[in-house]
Amino acid sequence: MTAPCNCPETSVSTTDSLLVRFYKQLNSTGSLETVATFITKQLTQYVALETTTWTVHYVIVEQGSASGNPVWLAHTAGEAYIGMYPSKIENVGLRIQYEYYVYGPFWEKNATIANLTVEVTVVRTDTGNTSYFLNGTVNTLHLLLGTKPVCFIFEWTIEGTDYTRYYLVTEDAEDVYVFIPDTPTYVYTVIVKDYYGLSPEDTVSCLIYANGSQYVVEKKSLNVKSQPFTLNLGYNYIFKITTDTAQFTYSHIQPGTEDQIVFEVNVLHFSTTVETAMKNVKIEAGRSADGEKIWVAWNANTTLTEPATLTIKNYNNNTVVVNTEIPFPFINYTWNNADNETDYVVYVTLPTEDYGVITWSWSLPKPAVSQPVIDLSPLGSFPIDSGSALGMLLVLCLFACFSSLNREIGLLITILVALALGYIGFLSLNWTVASIALCLSIFYLISKFKREEEAFFT
Repeated sequence: MTAPCNCPETSVSTTDSLLVRFYKQLNSTGSLETVATFITKQLTQYVALETTTWTVHYVIVEQGSASGNPVWLAHTAGEAYIGMYPSKIENVGLRIQYEYYVYGPFWEKNATIANLTVEVTVVRTDTGNTSYFLNGTVNTLHLLLGTKPVCFIFEWTIEGTDYTRYYLVTEDAEDVYVFIPDTPTYVYTVIVKDYYGLSPEDTVSCLIYANGSQYVVEKKSLNVKSQPFTLNLGYNYIFKITTDTAQFTYSHIQPGTEDQIVFEVNVLHFSTTVETAMKNVKIEAGRSADGEKIWVAWNANTTLTEPATLTIKNYNNNTVVVNTEIPFPFINYTWNNADNETDYVVYVTLPTEDYGVITWSWSLPKPAVSQPVIDLSPLGSFPIDSGSALGMLLVLCLFACFSSLNREIGLLITILVALALGYIGFLSLNWTVASIALCLSIFYLISKFKREEEAFFT
């Protein structure tokens, strides 16, 4: 059964709940008796009930009769049929409360309190902007707002120079931290090259690592793919590009003398092996040719019950160099600070709803570098790579061992040996030219046999 209930606008607190009572009356002159009571969860984030007409759904069941008239009682939780015909209230107008804690200011490099004044401006679309101040004494703001703000603006002055950072608000309740970069500080243009299909609602965030945790120091919308960020020259930052279902992370980004930082966001393309072996959960890792970047990607066609865990360890001493939790089933993570002389192992743990906990590891050794037996580079620069000089000398000496009588066979053998030396990295070769030389030597040897055959019959 359903019944309307007209609710006037009523203020509520964060500890209030809705209380619903059901009564019975045996006849028109009988008294009302309570037969069921329902209490909702606390209205934690709400500040008011709006003026609306509720629709109350409730279930009753015949329990017998009195003087030939049926008696009906409202169902309470746990009784039969409650799952099939649940009691509920629809169209409840709740005005939400938005809650934010703003902490700081802190220095980026050591996470200690910065004894300077930062103006915190709350940008709102309903009542206009409101400004507050944080300093070394007042270092916490507790904001309870009736409407969701657009962003926070942090402004401060050091040695006569004004600086600004922006924090885009994306949640109904957040802890926001104000970090101040040490000098020298510059404004860098972060450019996002989008080959993925990002939307204007997606965000790009700049984070730092302090006291064992990551903190967002600046966050902006990607409605414009080129955004200014205030950063410390040479400091390590983490950038994250976040969508509803995916996250692209770029770690160990050090701003340099160039005033632009460019990120490419690409659609993930897994290798043929991964595409063939894995259907609903695809995981892969790789390393750049110079060994200085390690990337990890996964695409889990399922819901994560907990954040995924990504760990990168030094293979030789088992030291953890990257350890982070990522609550996204689709991820592309790039670590930009790998040592090209070190072997690493990547570990990924995905707690999935459909397939349980999936644990996966991938060994990423340092790039193989072929070194000559004798380093002749101190001799200076030559048109020919000095690292190939010894190999070239061996080839020439080998060819000199053949006489004019068997020069054709000698040429073929010499070219085959040169190809072998080039294959193992002992000799620098142009493989197109080497292939042509091999074919010509074979033709040269065949022509010798033809000449000997003709001389025999004449």
